[in-house]
Amino acid sequence: MTREQETNIQKTVAAGGSFVLISDEKTPEESLLAKEALLTALKNINAKTYKLPENSRSSILKKWTDILPPFEEAPFFYSTSILIPKNKINLKEISYTEENGYVSIDINSSTERIKKEDIIFRHNPIQADIAFCFLRNDQSSSDETIFEELSEKISLPNRENIIFMEKGGRSIADKTFELIRAADNAGSYEETKIPSILLASLLVETDNLSGDLTAENLDLASTLIKIGADKRTVRNALAKENNQSLNRLFGRALARMTINEPLKSVWSFLQYADFEKSGTMGDDYETIYKIITRIGNIINSQKTIFLIWQDQQGNIRAGMNAKGSSETTTKLNAKMVMEEKNGLLISGPYKNFSEAEIKIKDMLKEIL
Repeated sequence: MTREQETNIQKTVAAGGSFVLISDEKTPEESLLAKEALLTALKNINAKTYKLPENSRSSILKKWTDILPPFEEAPFFYSTSILIPKNKINLKEISYTEENGYVSIDINSSTERIKKEDIIFRHNPIQADIAFCFLRNDQSSSDETIFEELSEKISLPNRENIIFMEKGGRSIADKTFELIRAADNAGSYEETKIPSILLASLLVETDNLSGDLTAENLDLASTLIKIGADKRTVRNALAKENNQSLNRLFGRALARMTINEPLKSVWSFLQYADFEKSGTMGDDYETIYKIITRIGNIINSQKTIFLIWQDQQGNIRAGMNAKGSSETTTKLNAKMVMEEKNGLLISGPYKNFSEAEIKIKDMLKEIL
């Protein structure tokens, strides 16, 4: 968030303007929780707020029912205008009646009857002063399809007033907390359910702080607990989730882990059968991210971590996480065709595991 965006948020709140919070069916859990925290904070200060889709909390409600506030889902009103050309009719009266389950719009004129081809239907998207987009892991703020998909439902503000909540850098919870403090500078979010929702988002994103144990995340967790986050309730909800599948998959990856000291790297391999036997999905980048970060947590030295895996379609891909070595990441990304997903760099598909390993090692030899 820029300083200008922060000022615009405060001005919009003061002027009684409107906000829209946007996600979709593939938005990750931590972002949906952050969205709920921001929505609660805006409602708490009586800001006019819309969210898309309307039922986005349904996918997380069962697990997090003890920390999500029980407010009514706000209806999302759609507006349609019926345009009638004045130069073709001499309009005298417009009224409506209800009959047989229909609303009948009655138009009286002193000229000829109106033809259906003369009438224009115009759908009016709702207006929003500021939009918050909680993106999928495979989206970026440069993805123009985001705006195409929303254009029929909402009239988006200028680009400088569209704030993208995407993976990378600080946690989603931290970025959202910054927005909440900008909107509610009186601090009325404290001692509400908002700190608990943000803590839940942080722990989900960082795999209970085991996936990204940084000073910033620890400070944020401490701050949220100090201002009222119910850590016991959050932990209980996390404990109910079945992590056995991920643990089994991590065990398989750990059993195949090798360290290449000359190339300052760590390697592991997973076939699709490993995903099947552990009950996880081979095309879920969130799972790949968690496995790689867990490997990183047990490697003390600064090494680049590679996981080569086979997805459900049989494709071989490689994910890398350059732990503490951004120079390696930059150089390798410049030499290979890599796509950033969920904070990882993904390359492939390859013909087989050997091809992936050989190609990446050849590139490492060139840059190290």
